[in-house]
Amino acid sequence: MLEISFFILGLAVLIVASITDFKIREVPDWLSYSFIFMAILANIIISIIKNDYWHILNSLAGALFAFLLGLVLFYSGQWGGGDSKVMIGLFTLIGFNIQSFYSLITGNLSIIPYLLSSTWFLLIINIALVGAIYGLIFSIFLATKNKKLFLNVIKKTLDNRRIKVLRKTVLTISGLIVLIALATFFFSSSELYTSIYIAVMAILLLVLFYGWLFAKAIDKGCMHKKIRANKITIGDWTVDKIFAKKRSKNLLQEALDEYRIINESKIHPNKFRKTLAKKLIAYKYGFLKSVFFNRKKLEEYQELITDLLRTSSEKNLIKKAKKHGLAKKDIDEILDFLDKENIYFDKTIISDINSTGLNEEQVKIINDLYKKKKLKFIKVKEGIPFVPSFLIAFILLQIIGFWWTFFI
Repeated sequence: MLEISFFILGLAVLIVASITDFKIREVPDWLSYSFIFMAILANIIISIIKNDYWHILNSLAGALFAFLLGLVLFYSGQWGGGDSKVMIGLFTLIGFNIQSFYSLITGNLSIIPYLLSSTWFLLIINIALVGAIYGLIFSIFLATKNKKLFLNVIKKTLDNRRIKVLRKTVLTISGLIVLIALATFFFSSSELYTSIYIAVMAILLLVLFYGWLFAKAIDKGCMHKKIRANKITIGDWTVDKIFAKKRSKNLLQEALDEYRIINESKIHPNKFRKTLAKKLIAYKYGFLKSVFFNRKKLEEYQELITDLLRTSSEKNLIKKAKKHGLAKKDIDEILDFLDKENIYFDKTIISDINSTGLNEEQVKIINDLYKKKKLKFIKVKEGIPFVPSFLIAFILLQIIGFWWTFFI
């Protein structure tokens, strides 16, 4: 499938990356970036030797494709940044065939033959299949290793009122589907396969529900770890929101500073105030009504929220709100809105629960709080070390190749 030198390069990097992922649950940036650089260099050398510059162009196209795919997976919380960078290196190495893609978009090649003959698609399918099996095995290992915690979370989850209702609903629907399957079989004996398909639907519904329950118990019971605050690193996923005590001087300015830290954004103060006003309108009247608010009304809310938040206490905010003629119900709504947006007078939010993990500024603040003895421990979520599945998928790509040809 691949040049032997390409396979050796990818194999060596993925073995080292898998070991580090197992040991410290992350892949060092120097390794990921070196992989990307070496993959580009290898394709440049091959292009020169073969006098065929499609190799380097396909390599760069593979890097772009993996970068876009990695962004989606990273910001949706499926993978960490280290996993995405390793994937970019991998696709830079194997490339993305531009010629075949051009044939597809010009209509000279249909989608199914294109996908079934694309190395990048084969690698994605391999990663998905290997990742699913590997993830299941690793999860079972974690559940066995942390048996007491795992069973405790299962019990608490099943005791939850909403989960009880959901469980009864799932069992009832599954039971009804089974009855339909039996009725189909007895009243129409020729429809055996139809009855089987209907019964399989009931089994799938149960598998989905209990699979979700299993994943939830693994997440809460086996992947949450309490560590010292000074051991936190960029990209770590926090389980709970992290706060620090403060005495407010200007709530609006402090809220803007916190927003910039958490979102790594250089948002302009005017835009921030306008965003808050839009969110308040949506909170108060609902999203659809907020869309049809005219510009004048939006400006009124922007002025209101700006004036109310330029204060140092909840007491002063309520006084200002009364001067604006707001009723108690409106004031309570504003206070609830501020709480929902993590805007407080007595504390500052350092980290919200998000899918991308802690950024550099947040880690710096947490380390400062640890030094001042204001924050000792933080609960973080440890993900499953996923790079080994890349390694297995890459080996299968080289050894078996397009395995689906055996079934066609």
